[in-house]
Amino acid sequence: MPYKSDRPGAYIRPEHNRTRKLSDAEKDQIRDLYTLPDWSQRRLAAEYGVSRRLITFILDPEKLERHNAAAAERRKDGRYYDPDKHAEYIRKHRHHKHQLDQDGLLLEEES
Repeated sequence: MPYKSDRPGAYIRPEHNRTRKLSDAEKDQIRDLYTLPDWSQRRLAAEYGVSRRLITFILDPEKLERHNAAAAERRKDGRYYDPDKHAEYIRKHRHHKHQLDQDGLLLEEES
């Protein structure tokens, strides 16, 4: 039985979302800072709380396109998909969302 928090229109506040997302302004800042001599990819990653790989993809969008194309090619034969692992991750996410709902931290979509 699904959690009550799985109702349509309920979503997680950005500050409680466990996936870190960067705004376009932050991505522009990263590109600007990287041109300065004191800023490395590792330092930028630590500063923004993301992986160095994400910083690489922000600085070189063609590399991201190549990565996505290669990953799509590898997925064709079913690699990287484990139904049991996927079900476990979905269960953990639903539990996290349910806990946020009980704590009053889940937002309702405005109509």
